Amino acid sequence: MTKDIKDKDSFKDLVLKLSLLSEKVEEAEVAVTDMVNEKSKVETKKQPKKLTEGAIKTDQQMRDILTRFNTLFEENIKPILLEEKTVGEYDLAVKTKATSDGVQVGQWEIKKIKEGKDIRYNINDVNSEVTLLEDINTYSTATAVVKLLNSGKPANGKEVMTFLRLDESFRTNYLDAIHYRKKFLKTGKAIYEDRYEVCKGKALQLKETIKKKSDNLEIL
Repeated sequence: MTKDIKDKDSFKDLVLKLSLLSEKVEEAEVAVTDMVNEKSKVETKKQPKKLTEGAIKTDQQMRDILTRFNTLFEENIKPILLEEKTVGEYDLAVKTKATSDGVQVGQWEIKKIKEGKDIRYNINDVNSEVTLLEDINTYSTATAVVKLLNSGKPANGKEVMTFLRLDESFRTNYLDAIHYRKKFLKTGKAIYEDRYEVCKGKALQLKETIKKKSDNLEIL
């Protein structure tokens, strides 16, 4: 696990360095063009002749090198940078490690609480061992909240509260679905079956929405 993280860290550093190098290459390409143009002007003033064959060949070789590098960057390096989305998100991945009953992400621990078949998640401050939030219903909600906390967002801020409200709505529909299923099994009435299906559908949709929002959450 440690070796994989170190390897990923080294590769990430290389990618970022190549990204910076690409910017320098673009600057160099502009400088070469300016230099050639300036030399052309000087040669023209001295004598109305074209650049020598050697100068043209050297200039073309430099342009070929720059072109090949830019192609390499656009086709191989740039997609990796875009895939990572943000350095903050990458840092969170590196700082993630498993614990005895959950996972630690940066300063925060997502602790799994199991009571029978019911699973909830608490978020604890690793340094103070204080529980900041408890009884979160989905792992995706807990993950999103931890991402936001690690990026400096407050626990009672708009971004965090959006996920907590979706999580609570999921819980309500989930419990309603269980309730109506029991009613249907006991009475056999179609109305309870219909309500069960509606609540179940809403719960599944909310769970998927939370997961998508959490996965797509960009950390600055």
